[in-house]
Amino acid sequence: MALDNLDDSSFRDMNYYPRDLIDYSRKHGWIEEFKKAVTETDLRVENYNPTTS
Repeated sequence: MALDNLDDSSFRDMNYYPRDLIDYSRKHGWIEEFKKAVTETDLRVENYNPTTS
């Protein structure tokens, strides 16, 4: 929603949708900062084997 700047008007009134948080994030430019942080961060988990956990 906020990350891709999608039109969320069709589900903004649904229960549990964080519309206040999304609106605040858009207003204060957090969306662009978050996108930049995500693209600059390597989120891979190396040598992960779920069978040995």
